[in-house]
Formats: sequence, C-alpha cells, structure tokens
Amino acid sequence: MLYEIEENEDLLEYSIKEMTNHIDKKIYTLKLRMHILRFKYDQYRTYFDNVNIFIIILSTFLTILESAKNIFDIKNSDMYALIKIFDFLPILTSSTVALTASILKFKKFQEKMEQMQRTTDTTISTLYKLKKIREDCENADTYEEFKNFRNSFKKEIYDIYNKTQEGIERNLKYKDLVKQMKKFYKLNLEYKRSENNFKDHINL
Repeated sequence: MLYEIEENEDLLEYSIKEMTNHIDKKIYTLKLRMHILRFKYDQYRTYFDNVNIFIIILSTFLTILESAKNIFDIKNSDMYALIKIFDFLPILTSSTVALTASILKFKKFQEKMEQMQRTTDTTISTLYKLKKIREDCENADTYEEFKNFRNSFKKEIYDIYNKTQEGIERNLKYKDLVKQMKKFYKLNLEYKRSENNFKDHINL
C-alpha cells in the first residue's frame, strides 16, 4: 500500500514536471512572437505618425501660402517670377499631400496596425490562460486532479493557443522574425542585467 502511494506520488510529480515544461515552452514561444509583433507595430506606428505629421506640416504651409498671396497681393506684383512661384508652390504642395495620403491609404497601415493590436490583445489573454492552467497543474494534489487539468488544456486551451499562433503568423513574416530577433535578445539581456542589479541593490 505504501509502495503504491509513493509510486502515485512519483507519477504525479513526473507528470506535473513534464506538463509544466511543455506549457513553459508554449508561453516562451508566444511571448517571443508577441514582443516581435510589438516591435513591428512600433515601426508601423512611427512611420504612420511621421507621415501624418508631414501631411499636417504641408497642409499648414499651403494655408500660409494662400494667405500670403492674398495679404501681399502677389497677383498684382511686377515680379513675374514671384507670381509664378506662388502659383506653382500651392499646386506642388497640395499634390504632395494628396499623393502621400493616397500611398498611406493604399498601404493600409492603419488597418494593419489595428490587426496587430487585436492579435497582441488575444496573445495576452492566451498567455494568461496558459499561466493559469500551468499553476493549476503545479498545485494538483492527486493524479486524477492533474488529469482533469491536463484534459482541460488539451480540449480548450491548446486550441486557443493554436488559433493565437495562427493570428501571429498572419501578421509576421519570416524576415520580421530575423530582423527583430536581435533587438529582442538585446533588450532581454539589458532587462536581465537591470533586474540582477536591482536584486543586488536590495540585498545590500
């Protein structure tokens, strides 16, 4: 009887360890891809904001030009070249604004950013579910209880995990992974150093 109890405890301990390691790998994979997706989102956001600021500046410049033409009565000026410059600049400026806005709309930056943001939100939710089931498995008191949690993972959470991965794959290309991987590991290393320095400072 005692031998069976010890055997069950060993089985439970081994099963929990295997399961938590399996879930940890899923968590790491999702976290890594989520951070890379955030880097890509930040690049899109920076480009999108800069282009919109550029459009605002050009539109303001166009308004100033039109006002200057009226205030200084450029049309009645004796300087032919100046009249032509003030006639041409508004056309150039408005055309540049229209072209830039059209390219921005054609590239669908805003739609892509919204899709990335939704995917990031879904990933955060999935990560929470994975961490919750991991904690449940780790705190299981009996093998039967552990099996219930494992079955819950297989039937529900694993499907959610796969759908989340699918959403990330739609937003990330292979070159995004290659391009942003160095940035991720660099920032991760800096974070670990800062964390270790903070812990050392606390322990002093």
